[in-house]
Order: sequence, then structure tokens, then C-alpha cells
Amino acid sequence: MPADFLSRNAVDAIRLDDKDLKEEQSKDPKLKALYDFLLDDKIPGSTSEEYRFVKMFKDDSFIENGTLWRRIRRFGEPDRVVLYAPPSMREAILQEAHGAPLAGHDGQLKTKERI
Repeated sequence: MPADFLSRNAVDAIRLDDKDLKEEQSKDPKLKALYDFLLDDKIPGSTSEEYRFVKMFKDDSFIENGTLWRRIRRFGEPDRVVLYAPPSMREAILQEAHGAPLAGHDGQLKTKERI
């Protein structure tokens, strides 16, 4: 039903400032390490959490306009491209997607999928 869709699909209304997102991504050690690796092939120390993070996500990540993105591949489904949300911004993003009056309340899994 169109009315149901309109009342529940408020994810497009999430406000993310590109400057804030880039700044917060650069403050997170794991995201910064991944960014540096993709930009300059700079590899963090091999025993660090950052190294493991880079190793795990480097093949599916890319930089566009100074922002870190990830391509999610699932068998039998089209690829999805998503932003890396720094931990410092996750609560606000979830609140806007789930807690806002027009967001709807589909539960955690569906909310995360929409985001």
C-alpha cells in the first residue's frame, strides 16, 4: 500500500553532513587504517585490530569523494553499496531511522537493512 510505504520509508530523510561523516570516519582508528590502506597501500602493524579490520574489508571497500564506502555482496542478490558509519555516529543514525516519528518500527533487522 502506498500510504504504508510512505509512512515507513523515512531512511532517505536521514541527515548526514558529508564533512561530519568524513571527519568522524577519520577519527575512528579502524576506518582510518582502512582509508589509509586504500589510498596509499599503508598497512597497519600486523598484530593490531586495525590490521585485521583492513585485511577483512579491503577487497570490498573503496573511497569516493573522500568518503569510505563498502560493497556488500550476497549470493543471489544484487550488490549493495553502503557508507561506513563510524561508531560515534551510529546511535544518531539508528535514532533517526527508527526513533523518528515517521520512521516506522519494523524492528532492528529491518531497520538495519533499510539503513
